[in-house]
Amino acid sequence: MRKIFTLVAASLAMAASANMPLVAVTDTVADGLEVVVVDDNQGDEVIVVEESKSGGVGVEVPQNPVIEEISDKKWEISTGGVGIGLLTPIGVSDGVDLRTSRSSEIQWLEILSFRYTPRPGGLTYSVGIGMDWRNYGLGKEHRLDIVDNAVVVNDWAEDVTKKHCSRIKVTSLTMPLMVRVPIVSRFAVKAGAVLNFNVHKSLKAEYDLPDRHVTEFVKGMKVNPVTVDFMVSATYRGFGLYFKYAPMRILKKNYGPKFSSISFGLMMLW
Repeated sequence: MRKIFTLVAASLAMAASANMPLVAVTDTVADGLEVVVVDDNQGDEVIVVEESKSGGVGVEVPQNPVIEEISDKKWEISTGGVGIGLLTPIGVSDGVDLRTSRSSEIQWLEILSFRYTPRPGGLTYSVGIGMDWRNYGLGKEHRLDIVDNAVVVNDWAEDVTKKHCSRIKVTSLTMPLMVRVPIVSRFAVKAGAVLNFNVHKSLKAEYDLPDRHVTEFVKGMKVNPVTVDFMVSATYRGFGLYFKYAPMRILKKNYGPKFSSISFGLMMLW
């Protein structure tokens, strides 16, 4: 009779608190203790029902201290992926002194992204739109210029008293196609391809003349309109590091030096 009362009390407690159906009594784990299994539609939850010495019944629903609460949303709209890093030009034509110390990248990889997670806690696939700003800096000994729409390396004018910088700037509208792999807790790895639509480009030269400071912006260079990068990042709680490999040449063939790049740096809010 006491066991029947115990099961009835457990059923009422579970229905009131979690609205979950009772399945079965599965085992007796000790004197005065019984284990009841209920189905919460996402897995099995163990309910321990204990008979007290005074004849009362207490019901305890243990909490799992290891598994985090995981969102069951399959589709989400998000934003993030703010990164800043250094560029290293690779495969550079002879005589072109592009330097890592004078090159940089700023990106907002996912101004808007659509994410799909087929299974809670599993892989997440995303596609988004973003922006990327890259500067490829030349050493101070020479400057970049444009002749007949082609980028060339020239000497500074004789009356230049101080050489500040000469660089190529490319602004891109990006479309990242990424997959997120959860590792443990909030540590995750993201990897994928980034499609770049190179929408703006210019040359900048900054220098001093005897009577004034000059900043030149020269347009007209020919860049490849679409390029593809490959990217991987490791983040914890939304902050981490990224590495990007850009194998395609930036300038069109016959319209300037050949070079591509790798970049690495900090990634935030991702």
